Amino acid sequence: MPLLIKFDRRCKYKPSLVFELINEAFYAGSRSPFLYLVYIKFISENLDFLHDLTNLELQVFNFGLDRGILSKELVDEIVQRAKSIRKYSSLTYILFRKDL
Repeated sequence: MPLLIKFDRRCKYKPSLVFELINEAFYAGSRSPFLYLVYIKFISENLDFLHDLTNLELQVFNFGLDRGILSKELVDEIVQRAKSIRKYSSLTYILFRKDL
């Protein structure tokens, strides 16, 4: 997946395609650290795609926090999005138990 995104010219000019490919891979069962790294890089450069904290975002951000690779700007956006969560999720709880 990361190589496809890197070498497919369409992905360079259509961030929505990258977002769609990552989502499809995740919800098809991919839990690759490379996919998580690509998503962190993608969402850091395209914060307008960060609407909700879905299972994908929660998994990826937990991964990023564990490795200390989330930027301050991205963490601030995550916190803002988390304020709108209305439903309990164990992944959300785990994420915010960590020191953001």
